[in-house]
Amino acid sequence: MAAIIFLALIPELIPLGPIRAIARYLLVAYLPGLAIWNRLRPSSPSLVDVVLYPSLLSILPFAWVGLAGVALGFDLRIAGWIAIVFFLVIGFWLGWSEPIGEARGDRVALGLSAVLVIFLLIVPFAANSFQAVAWDAPLHAAIVSRILGGVIPPDSPMMAGQPANYYWIYHFYSALLLRLTGMSIYQVFAVLSVHSLVLFTLAGYRIAGRLTTNLFGRISAAWMLVFGLNAFGWIIFFSYGSQNLDRWYSLVVPFAMVHGYSPSLGSFIHEFLDGGPFAISFAFILMWLDVVMARSQGNGGSALVTGALILASALYLHPLSALFVTAASLAALLMLVTIDRRSSFTERKRTIVDTGVMALAAAIVTAPYAWNILHAKTGKPLSVHFNFEFAKNQIWSIAATLGVMVVLVVPAVRRAIRDRSRAALFLTLFVGAITAGALVVKVALDAEYKLVYLLVLGLGPIIALAWDAWRQTRATQFVFIVALAVSVPTSALTSYSFTTRPPREKRDPARIRLLQWIRERTPADAILVEYPYWLEQHASDADYLYRDRYWFDIAVYANRRQLIGYETGMLEQWGYRDIALRQTLARKLTEGQPLGSADVSYLTSFGAAIIMVTNSAAVRPDTLDPAVYFPVYEDGDIRAYRVVVVK
Repeated sequence: MAAIIFLALIPELIPLGPIRAIARYLLVAYLPGLAIWNRLRPSSPSLVDVVLYPSLLSILPFAWVGLAGVALGFDLRIAGWIAIVFFLVIGFWLGWSEPIGEARGDRVALGLSAVLVIFLLIVPFAANSFQAVAWDAPLHAAIVSRILGGVIPPDSPMMAGQPANYYWIYHFYSALLLRLTGMSIYQVFAVLSVHSLVLFTLAGYRIAGRLTTNLFGRISAAWMLVFGLNAFGWIIFFSYGSQNLDRWYSLVVPFAMVHGYSPSLGSFIHEFLDGGPFAISFAFILMWLDVVMARSQGNGGSALVTGALILASALYLHPLSALFVTAASLAALLMLVTIDRRSSFTERKRTIVDTGVMALAAAIVTAPYAWNILHAKTGKPLSVHFNFEFAKNQIWSIAATLGVMVVLVVPAVRRAIRDRSRAALFLTLFVGAITAGALVVKVALDAEYKLVYLLVLGLGPIIALAWDAWRQTRATQFVFIVALAVSVPTSALTSYSFTTRPPREKRDPARIRLLQWIRERTPADAILVEYPYWLEQHASDADYLYRDRYWFDIAVYANRRQLIGYETGMLEQWGYRDIALRQTLARKLTEGQPLGSADVSYLTSFGAAIIMVTNSAAVRPDTLDPAVYFPVYEDGDIRAYRVVVVK
């Protein structure tokens, strides 16, 4: 403890950047949870518990204290240090050290998580300056930039003047880490992804312990949680896309290449290679299921407080998936106590009440945050969709991506029904509830693929019990082990492809100079309008997945808002207003068209400078009205104008 604090306080002038950054990361991402968990933990926690629970219990409390500091008028860095001191005082006051037990297999589980994270994440990130910049990471970085600019809760970087309409606690937490550690935002995303995969692996091992004491079964469950999605995707990759230079693209979309399935179902590990809040929620979801299973087996007490905090954290980090998990877990528990004949009515009622109280407590503390996110949305994030074609496509997606896992767990489900195993029956009923939802719930922008990920989180732990059924003969043991092996290449090849051809943040020098000029020479509240030149470029199949780096580089590197900065589908999914109006207005501005009185009125309503960036592909300079478009920047073919709008 003293060593971590000493290293974290090393002055910036001493060149020990990485060591200092890691120490400060631990002060933020581990010690707050340790201070809390020391009051909640069981009498003899295992080594895995000591790594897992403090990490899970750190994020939300630290973010809450940081928000309180900001609300009191402190900047992010000071608010972060206030939060660190707050939890250190609590920790030293209540005491840090308690006896730690070592359950059988703990070191194996920790070793497995270390090996997986090194080969699947650390090596690919190291090949890319330890940055997580793939897919929609720039979008998330843009939200972080708004927070770094002092806008908390953040407004939208892509629809100036409107709320972000997005769950932003992950971004606020990332901003605190950036200010405290000195890492770049994409490096913060990478470190969070590494930590998340370790926690996810350990959570899988931990929850599997509810079903079996067999070490290989528990390790198999953790293994398939990481590798089980789209087990045969690598075969399609070698058949259709292995010659594609953007090989990682071919791996994340193997089924989209042949049947139009969601690109996001291609490879589980790509969620961790991306910089976003979805992957970090996986461990929280698993441990919420673990808490419910523990309560169904009679455990209570301080574990209920832990459960409420874990669920609240999941709701703050990724509300969409957490809501589905909460509803499905409560439905599964209700069905379980209904068919349970071994427990008394009083015990069953207490189980439902305790679980309901945990869920209610989490919902209450999340309500203000949810209102902030949802109150300005114009569209529904999801809807019930009774459509045979939709259900059929979902069934095909589930069968194609989860077929191996389903085959492995079938014997375990049979055994659970025969033996009345509460833990296995609960997970089976949970999987059934999520499957039912996946067939009828339509999520905006085809994001129902997230429900398939939730099925992985339900099916994976059951594999621990499945090993007890499959190990009866040498032949079935061989089949089981082969299934574990053939599931590896899809995610392994994804990481390999990221390593050999990483998605680097490369920009033309002229673009870098433009971003620097915007950051240094335009008002902090300026609104940018840019001609989207990148939509006409198509150098590779992967381009459309990398367009976020173009849409959001002004927001990320210059920290300026845009009048409209994304494609229609995403803007509609996030529930923004005036999308069509702004698209028309942006086109008028970048093409130098005359502005009507309604256009002028709309632009002046922002009360901010309007800066238009364009090039000769959109409009010739000599066609612009000098009374409206005042030149302020020129670098080769890149030009910027201040739009003069007067009512």
